Amino acid sequence: MTTLNERILKVRKYKSLKQNEFAELIGVSRSTLSEVESGKTKPSTDIIVGIANSFDDVNTDWLLTGKGDMYRIKQPLTPISEHQAQVIVQLYGDLNKEQQQEILSAIQKEKRLNELAETVSQLQKKVG
Repeated sequence: MTTLNERILKVRKYKSLKQNEFAELIGVSRSTLSEVESGKTKPSTDIIVGIANSFDDVNTDWLLTGKGDMYRIKQPLTPISEHQAQVIVQLYGDLNKEQQQEILSAIQKEKRLNELAETVSQLQKKVG
């Protein structure tokens, strides 16, 4: 089984990113990432959350535990009607760019929170 440090390196390599590019995306310095990838230091929660937030296709269960597949299997979306889609597009289009960005950011945060809650729930089941 691989270590968390090794799995972080594997994500970066599979994404074909240089250390400085990956570090910037996840919000840490290149030197911090280098120390983590080399195994000199343990990854902080900021690094793990940064990876989860930056790469929503990475399976957080795999990242944390090494179990399962590296990439998340996409769940099918609940279909909406054509009318609902038109209303959403119209309402979104009526917003200014800043408001649109706020909406996108809120959706991404909510999605991430749901994923993290599910991961915590699964880990609690394994522990307890």
